[in-house]
Amino acid sequence: MTRWGEFLLLHLMALTVLEDLQLNAVSLVNLAMSLGIAVEFCAHVLHAYCATPPSQPRALRAEAALYAR
Repeated sequence: MTRWGEFLLLHLMALTVLEDLQLNAVSLVNLAMSLGIAVEFCAHVLHAYCATPPSQPRALRAEAALYAR
């Protein structure tokens, strides 16, 4: 697992503990699905950032990646 995956999984597990949720089959499936959706979202934002021209400043590239349509 990559660092981002570990980071997201740690935060999701911490929220599970803080909210005092029981771990059962349904909550573990939801945890796995939310981790997958978060990784996919990060990959799309990264791809949009890399697809912008490198001649633009980083702030404009980040804005274009987050608000791409």
